[in-house]
Amino acid sequence: MKRLLPFLLVPIAAFAADFTPRIERLDPQLDALLAPDAAIEKLAEGFNWSEGPAWFQNSVVFSDVPENVIFQWKPGATAAEVFMKPSGMLKPTEGFREQGSNGLGVDAQGRLLICQHGERRIARVEKDGSQTSLADTFEGKRFNSPNDLAQRKNGEIYFTDPPYGLKGLNKSPLKELDFNGVYRLTPDGNVSAVIKDLTFPNGIGFSPDEKTLYVAVSDGQAPRIMAYDVQADGSVANGRVFFDAKSLVAPDRKGLPDGLKVDAQGNLWATGPGGVLILSPNGKHLGSILTGQATGNCAWGDDGGTLYITADRFLYSVKTKTKGAGWKTKPEIAHQLIAAPASSSPMVQGLSADFPSAPTPKSDFGRGRKKQGRDAGDCFLDQRDCVPLAPVRQRFVDRRQQRLGGERLRQHFGRTQEFGDLEMVARV
Repeated sequence: MKRLLPFLLVPIAAFAADFTPRIERLDPQLDALLAPDAAIEKLAEGFNWSEGPAWFQNSVVFSDVPENVIFQWKPGATAAEVFMKPSGMLKPTEGFREQGSNGLGVDAQGRLLICQHGERRIARVEKDGSQTSLADTFEGKRFNSPNDLAQRKNGEIYFTDPPYGLKGLNKSPLKELDFNGVYRLTPDGNVSAVIKDLTFPNGIGFSPDEKTLYVAVSDGQAPRIMAYDVQADGSVANGRVFFDAKSLVAPDRKGLPDGLKVDAQGNLWATGPGGVLILSPNGKHLGSILTGQATGNCAWGDDGGTLYITADRFLYSVKTKTKGAGWKTKPEIAHQLIAAPASSSPMVQGLSADFPSAPTPKSDFGRGRKKQGRDAGDCFLDQRDCVPLAPVRQRFVDRRQQRLGGERLRQHFGRTQEFGDLEMVARV
């Protein structure tokens, strides 16, 4: 299998489209989430259908689903690079319309999680580059084409399984299941169907307290986002329409509900007609990031305050005043560094002398969710509760935390240049 083959591709070029991305403001509440002068920046272009972004190894990785490729864009770069090829179908197989990877994620040990259309499974990329199949069947039948995933802090993965990867969709002869489901995968490998009655389940995410599960339904006849109450046993109940997008569907607003993410305040940033819809926790449409393209998905990166958007052949970004759910704020990081002794600091426990390799976790997928270090300087707190740390900064934490007491660390907060030495601890 060819994989992890970085080379220069997709140079930034003059904007060929006749549409200039812009922010549509429908409610004053949006000003607390997007600054009045927030700008949408084009980072790369030339893809077939970009999808499923995730913040991984201090960069954005995202899928080009029809091309069977995962791309990587690094901050400051003027191009995206091929990161993994093939990404979703490892051996040529007939019967697929979109064979590549789709939604991506990163687990608590810093390993990439992939929804693979062609392999019809949820896979995990190990530290040595090999792939582990986490789930590929339900009750002995192959999945359709897993599309997107969301993780809980206890290590469970919820994922959607529409038939978009299959030629003929629901009429495909390869389709083994008689429904398009939403599934729950536990750390011990058990798979259960939590939702069976949606036509085309697509994007998926949790509220910050994980009490509500959101699922986008990309059904042209009934485009909507559903909300469900998460039960103590991991099942869901009380399904209801959270947002009906049918009134937004128009020739000049391409796309249907697709991927979604949730910010720290519980607002949804959901791709849909026109671009990215920004919805309050009670379902009010506050505004949209209009891309002019059918828009696949979005994800926060950098310090948790940059939203990356995959929109058809483009990769965009926009700075937000909020952070993605789980990203730590400056006061939270400061409290952790100052309050915890060196021997118990979660940022110190995860470090090793031979970075960029992450420490060997004490438990495998999902078990004993200790705050582990992530590979190549990703995140150090929890699977979604993370702050990016570069390898040099990681080694600095270990040395500095051992030498300095809490009072000295407090003094660093008065420094300039992004908190001076503390910028070496965490870019917050």
